[in-house]
Amino acid sequence: MKKFNISASLLLDAIFSFSMIITICILFLPMLIQLNNSKQDKIQEIEQKKIIVNTLYHYQNSQLRKGINIENYFIKRNNIKICITKLGEKNERCYKK
Repeated sequence: MKKFNISASLLLDAIFSFSMIITICILFLPMLIQLNNSKQDKIQEIEQKKIIVNTLYHYQNSQLRKGINIENYFIKRNNIKICITKLGEKNERCYKK
């Protein structure tokens, strides 16, 4: 009987370990993927803000009102806001003065 109890205990341990691995895969991997995506969005937003600050420092308002292409970005300014768009993408970020 002792051999039976030991093998049943090993089977329960194996099932428990397998369920823990499945739980990690189902819960934590999507959370890590979402965290990575949000990190990439923040990096892109910081890059766009850096380009906006550099263009505001180096270009005049008349040039910014016409629009400027810098490093695959199109930057345009009007009276209320300044907008930046990555070339080839449709999403546009605008910031108020």
